[in-house]
Amino acid sequence: MTPAPRLVVAAECPTCGAPLDFGEGATTARCGHCGSRLLLTGRGRVLAFHVPPRLDERGVLAIARGLAPTVADVRLYFLPYYRFTAEEFRWVIPAAGGDEQPPDLERSGLDLEERHVERNFLACAWDGLGLYSLGVRPGALRLSLFRQETVAPLGRVVAAETAPDAALAHALRAADAGRVVHRAVLGGLLSLVYYPYWVATLAGGGPERLAIVDAVGGTVATAGASPAVRDRLERREEACRDTVEFRPLVCPNCGWDLPPDGTLVVFFCPTCARAWEVSAERLEPVRAHLVATPTPGADVIHLPVWRVDVAAPGGAAAPLLVPAFRYRGLRLLVALATRLTRARPALPPADAEVRDAKSIAGAHLDRADALALARVVALGLDPGRAAELQPRDVSLVWLPFETAGGALREPRTGFALPATGLVRDAAA
Repeated sequence: MTPAPRLVVAAECPTCGAPLDFGEGATTARCGHCGSRLLLTGRGRVLAFHVPPRLDERGVLAIARGLAPTVADVRLYFLPYYRFTAEEFRWVIPAAGGDEQPPDLERSGLDLEERHVERNFLACAWDGLGLYSLGVRPGALRLSLFRQETVAPLGRVVAAETAPDAALAHALRAADAGRVVHRAVLGGLLSLVYYPYWVATLAGGGPERLAIVDAVGGTVATAGASPAVRDRLERREEACRDTVEFRPLVCPNCGWDLPPDGTLVVFFCPTCARAWEVSAERLEPVRAHLVATPTPGADVIHLPVWRVDVAAPGGAAAPLLVPAFRYRGLRLLVALATRLTRARPALPPADAEVRDAKSIAGAHLDRADALALARVVALGLDPGRAAELQPRDVSLVWLPFETAGGALREPRTGFALPATGLVRDAAA
């Protein structure tokens, strides 16, 4: 998967206290000061962050006094926003002049589209205030971990009124749903971001009103909000909020350091040859093996592929093979998955254990994403049976790809990917 634009999260190293920055949604981090490798917990949960204010009370008073003769009251509030990012595949009814499809995808009679999804929206049903979205570029905003003891002294934290399930449904709403036959959302990340606004009561020159000022950018969102808005702003949020915590990033079996690539969701330990998937607070074991190289002596790299065994006519298991590595050009990955699934190659384990970590790429899709992508592949192979897909088992294999001539060639099917499209792990 091509990494999506992420906001930067600013934290402190739990080992030495030095500044520690990592990407939104990252699974790991490494301290540049003391070198600690850290597992970031909370994956799969709605994690909370806040944005520190840059505009102080003196600054907002100067702005407010330019809007009205009298400023009666100034308070800081942290408004809740949901932020959702994901990658999406969609089988759609072909449009005139649509994009050319890879050859392996032409039999379905549908077009496969890929797109990045990014939504930011207020977690309260407040109309007419002009506060619907964060409206920021990823490079212009830094998040901080939400800690009640840090945020509460600064200002009031406003209650989120929208439940996470409703927020997810809103984020996935598509304007062109009539064309969509099937969609799969991969790597979905739903977060709560508490954003600071100054609220000043304006008097004189007419009825009393509220000015709402962005406490980061210093812009006036509105200068005519009803004073009744105060009642909703004063509603405290009592619910517990999950936030990122830190654990040592080591193999749970042998204690060996794992690669601190924050985009990985499955790690391979080269010391004990075991695989581990990030799950909430810990690393869970994944049944996996390295596949033998059919061409002895070939220069290879092992790339992760999920094997999804599904029920087939007659009760036999028919595996769907879906790539779990990151690549620029998602439709080529679906084409590879289609070729592998049609071929049903034997996948014998390697005789000798591979210990070279640089030749084994970590996985960027977890088991849930593998099932979603398997349905995409199944629909392309047989649109009539995709809805009946019943997974029986999910495991991970590392397939050897031969590296020669600027290509990554899967030797059992002959399918080749341009090597320039592969995004290697940061620690590789």
